Amino acid sequence: MAKNAVWGGLVLMLLIGCGAAATSGGAGTGSDPANENGAGETHAAGATSACDAHVEEALGHLDRGAPLAAERSLMRAARADRGCVAAYLNLAIVQRQTERLDEARANVRRALAIDATNVHAFHQLVLVHLAEARTDVGALELASLACRQGAQIDASFAPLHNSCGVVDVDRGRIVEALARFERAYTLDPTLYEAWMNFGQITLSFRGYEDAERAFRGALEAEPNDYDALIGLGVAVRGLGRMDAAREHYEQARAVSPDRPEAWYNLGILYQDHLDGQPEQLSRAEAYYETFVSKAHGDPEYAEAVDEVLRCCPVTRNGRAPRECRPGRLQNLRRAIGALGGRDTSGC
Repeated sequence: MAKNAVWGGLVLMLLIGCGAAATSGGAGTGSDPANENGAGETHAAGATSACDAHVEEALGHLDRGAPLAAERSLMRAARADRGCVAAYLNLAIVQRQTERLDEARANVRRALAIDATNVHAFHQLVLVHLAEARTDVGALELASLACRQGAQIDASFAPLHNSCGVVDVDRGRIVEALARFERAYTLDPTLYEAWMNFGQITLSFRGYEDAERAFRGALEAEPNDYDALIGLGVAVRGLGRMDAAREHYEQARAVSPDRPEAWYNLGILYQDHLDGQPEQLSRAEAYYETFVSKAHGDPEYAEAVDEVLRCCPVTRNGRAPRECRPGRLQNLRRAIGALGGRDTSGC
């Protein structure tokens, strides 16, 4: 699953699959993969009370951020009832999150050996193969196979469509991926991940209207979500609505002032998309400086920090050497200098 930079702005989001924890009852659609402990999957009929009790205990540990304790409870559930599908699926989730992919795959297989028609097990198998594909591209074919098998069992399970869309993206099948993401959020309008994935892809191709719709859908599912606000700001900026873009960036900054993306996008807005007045350029400079202070040293933002800070020596004719491309701050400061604000090379 690859990180995606968007046109003319920084979102730095992951294409995200859905991976909810299995419960002893009830149904749902999953949760953000960074917090995969929400209810979402059912296990095979006939589970014992011992299975139920240990699984519920494990989910409590996961809610409290204690995966090792959860794993111990799940192991007890599997020992108490060898048919406890929920135990095996939750073990697979915990093991996948801790990069123990062989163990995770084995536990999904155990669940399928008990219940070969469990769509949640096929969904977890897709997620395991996606994780394996980070080091073995061939695992994408296995993920695609699990997608087909799961869809044959239940074509209405929205998280499966979303995660299989991520598989399609990794295979370079963008049109198919978009169709899967759209199918996922149509089946379940509360599925934040599907809206976000659709928005990121359409934004990367400058499909600003589709992206705006998607990020608004994500905000319906997760109000005041930082990444959705940034994505929405970039989308409406692409549609020429600069005041709305600024409003969404400011909303994101209020939600999480320590994250750097809003500061970066505000800098771009004031530098490239307003009137170019000295006051606006000075504000852009301040936004970039704040962005660097918050992002510097974080490898996730290294490329963007370099884009802002890169400084080229200026020759006698006032130009940078052809092999050096000045960064945003250097260009900005030189523009301010040209408008009489200061005399500077920009570095």
